[in-house]
Formats: sequence, structure tokens, C-alpha cells
Amino acid sequence: TLQPGLIATPVILVLFARKPDAVGALGVVAAAAALAAQPDRGVAGAFALALAVLLATRPAPWTALSAAAAAAAFAWTLIVPDRVPPVPFVEGVFASAFAFHPLAGAAVAVAAAMLLTPAVSALRAGPETRAPLLAFAAGWAGLTAAAALGPYPTPLIGAGASAVLGYLVSAALLPLRVPFIPKA
Repeated sequence: TLQPGLIATPVILVLFARKPDAVGALGVVAAAAALAAQPDRGVAGAFALALAVLLATRPAPWTALSAAAAAAAFAWTLIVPDRVPPVPFVEGVFASAFAFHPLAGAAVAVAAAMLLTPAVSALRAGPETRAPLLAFAAGWAGLTAAAALGPYPTPLIGAGASAVLGYLVSAALLPLRVPFIPKA
């Protein structure tokens, strides 16, 4: 089955980071409410982390409201119990890889770190471009940390298709500049 939180929240995050306005804030608040209602602790935590990074990078009233909604949703998920049992080969991938062999665990950790490579261009980006790149990186780092610390889906390394879809679409929306491609 597909997990809408892993597909929609990265896309909402990047779109909102590109243009933080009232419509985007409404989308963020709706996504945060959905994560709290499910509850989805791993995605809610990553979403809150990414919005906190966005708020630090690009402070604005709509960003503050969105970060507060995401933080409240995450706090709610910490109070209520998880209702969905872990799925083999999707969740617990870090633990099972390290249990199999330390090199397998290291390979999984390196692969997880590679998820953040699009955000490397944030080092040379201007403020308008930097915010979406850092929010993207924080969101995927949060999802990876949740997967490493608890029974949550392991982005792109686990067998779930939801994170793959969410990653590809959100990465495609990033304002990347590729230095070897000339401008038209």
C-alpha cells in the first residue's frame, strides 16, 4: 500500500519553501493535521524538523504558523500510541542491516546519506534557493533518522514505494542549478 504522508509531505514542504504564502500555509496545516490524525510519528517529526529549518532560514509569519502547526502535530503523535505495526523490509532496515553485518549496515548508512546530495548545492545558493534545499535536506534527514531510531519506513532503501515517489517528485521541484548545463 502507498503511504500518502511520505508522498505528499515532501512535495508540500518543497512547494511551501519555494513560496511561503497563505495558500501554502493552509496546505502545511492540513498535512500536519492529517499526520496527527493518522498518527504518523516518523513523518510528523521529519515534517516539523524541516519546517523549523525553513523558519530559521526564511522567517516569516506564514512560515511561523506552519512550523507551529507541524510541531503541534508531532507533539500529538508523541502522546497517542502507534496503531500500525511495522512492515518487514520497509521498516527496521537499519537495524536488520547492522545485525546482518557491520559492512551491510555501513552501506545502508552511506546510501541514506546520499539522499541529501541535492541539498549540497545549498552551499552556493542564494537565499531564495537555499530555503527549499535546506528544508528538503532536513525533511529527508528527519525521515532517515526516524527510520534509524524506530519502526518507521526507511526512505528509498526500504522496499516501500511511497518514499521513492515522494523523493522523486520533491527533488524534481527543487530549484537546482546544474553548473555544466548552459542557460537557454
